[in-house]
Amino acid sequence: MGAGNSSVAFSFKEAKKMKAEMLRLQTENKRLYKKAYIDGLTGIPNRVFFEEEFEKAWEEGKKEKTPLLLVFMDGDGLKAINDSFGHSAGDKYIIEMANFLASLFHSEDFAARIGGDEFVVLMPDPGELKASEAVERILEALSDKYVYVRGGTSIKLRMSVGAVKGIPEKDFKSPEEMLTAADASMYRIKGTIKKKLKKFFMGIYLRATKQDIIFFCKKK
Repeated sequence: MGAGNSSVAFSFKEAKKMKAEMLRLQTENKRLYKKAYIDGLTGIPNRVFFEEEFEKAWEEGKKEKTPLLLVFMDGDGLKAINDSFGHSAGDKYIIEMANFLASLFHSEDFAARIGGDEFVVLMPDPGELKASEAVERILEALSDKYVYVRGGTSIKLRMSVGAVKGIPEKDFKSPEEMLTAADASMYRIKGTIKKKLKKFFMGIYLRATKQDIIFFCKKK
């Protein structure tokens, strides 16, 4: 009888140890996953996670001959914010950019921070949605967004936005080519803004092409 009770007690003790070890491993796996795939500052997917999802969406689009829509965004004025208010204010600006994107798009869309103040949104099989419409949605939503920094000062959230849409291997030869095209579209926009900003206020002009969207400043 005594030996039997000892055996039951031993088994119960071992079961508790095993459960504790399983919980520890689950916690460690979650920590490693977060470190590998989630941006530490903003809490949204990082570049590694984006590249994996982009590759999956690319293969699916190629197989089904359906388009992908890729939006590339860059925060404007981050250096000035860091210089004037400190890097903690700059970090807050980046976090608010991420929060803004996370709230704007659908759950099937994939938003990620790929470095610094650069963000992307991948929209698999966007249907009839044009690159111009995706950009317009972002710009309209940005119109009343502010970030509160040190001393109660508020700074308008500003982003340069470029977008491309196309069918994998038909309009773009690789995911890298599509990302480069979206990046180039955004930088054309940013360059135009810098040239016009002294004479014109920020406005929007949309010209839809097969692969991208241009937006620049217009007269008052």
